Amino acid sequence: MNTKCNRLIVALYELKSQKMSFICFFLISVVLLSAIISCFTLTVQLPDEISDYILNTGYGSLTVSDLRRKDLDRLEQMPVKLFFYAYQTFSPTSIGLPLDVQFTYIDESDGEKYEANAMTSGCVVRWADIDGHNTAEDINQKLTVGAPLSESINSEEGIWLSDSAANYLGVGLNDTISFMASPNETAKVNCTVKGIYTQDSSLYAFYVSHPLFELSDYKYQFLTTAFVAPRSIKDFYNLANQMKAEGWSLSYDKEFIDGV
Repeated sequence: MNTKCNRLIVALYELKSQKMSFICFFLISVVLLSAIISCFTLTVQLPDEISDYILNTGYGSLTVSDLRRKDLDRLEQMPVKLFFYAYQTFSPTSIGLPLDVQFTYIDESDGEKYEANAMTSGCVVRWADIDGHNTAEDINQKLTVGAPLSESINSEEGIWLSDSAANYLGVGLNDTISFMASPNETAKVNCTVKGIYTQDSSLYAFYVSHPLFELSDYKYQFLTTAFVAPRSIKDFYNLANQMKAEGWSLSYDKEFIDGV
């Protein structure tokens, strides 16, 4: 009996003397466990947060150059967010306008009305799932006559004119005009006016579909540039390698991506 009591007394004494050690061990264990959980959580959440940052701001996105029409279909099938296409522009003379023609519109953006200069050149319009500046949707919002633009513009020939260009040329909806993609070529194509829209600072004087451009002048090399971002940052280099394999030219902020 005395032996059992002595053992109990010794155990209680050891527990009392080592109390601070047990407390420190317990606290250290809690801190280490919290750190491990935090690190694991970061490895899961951080890539998604960085992906959201790139998708929302465009910083760290990919600039894809030297794209042809067939390349655009392939690009849009990849898991990327498309911000916008940067197309080359067409001279006013492409639709019979003088090179020195001037168009204006009434600007009310600052709460006051004043006359401002509008663009006289033209561009290509494409229907695509664009999360940024979508030209097709902008034209639809300002369309005064004609059917709204839809996916059919990617496979049909057509031209859309601003109200200023239509008035200058004296044409209306469904009228026929001539289009020539390059002043260096002689190929002209007759095309139908598919719609007329109100022009402002954000829109060109006319837009042509890809098929109309290709029909007008096969010798004139048409290339465009796309600004995209992977839906997930984890796929960045995988997508970049796929794009390089397609023969596309890429540029991006390597220091930022490598840092991520």
